[in-house]
Amino acid sequence: PVIWTAPLLRVAARWSGESVDRVDRGSAGRLVLARMVGDSAPIRKNGYASSQAALLELAYAVCKPNDPQCEVCPLRNGCVTGRISESRSRRSPTGA
Repeated sequence: PVIWTAPLLRVAARWSGESVDRVDRGSAGRLVLARMVGDSAPIRKNGYASSQAALLELAYAVCKPNDPQCEVCPLRNGCVTGRISESRSRRSPTGA
């Protein structure tokens, strides 16, 4: 089982587009984290045992609280925030 923490719930909220990091953190957040592990080949590539470590690495190194690095995230194609970020960068003439 994936244990939920505030950083993991932040990743789950951005990925799902749901406010699971703020509302109903226990059950809704766990369900989103379980969906992420089930749906995401980049997380599963080393097996479910490493899924929490992979999500924690994303939370601390890529999906930062104030400065998410969506352009390098392996989950960006399935992530609501990543797709919004990509859409904005395509519309911007400078790509920023």
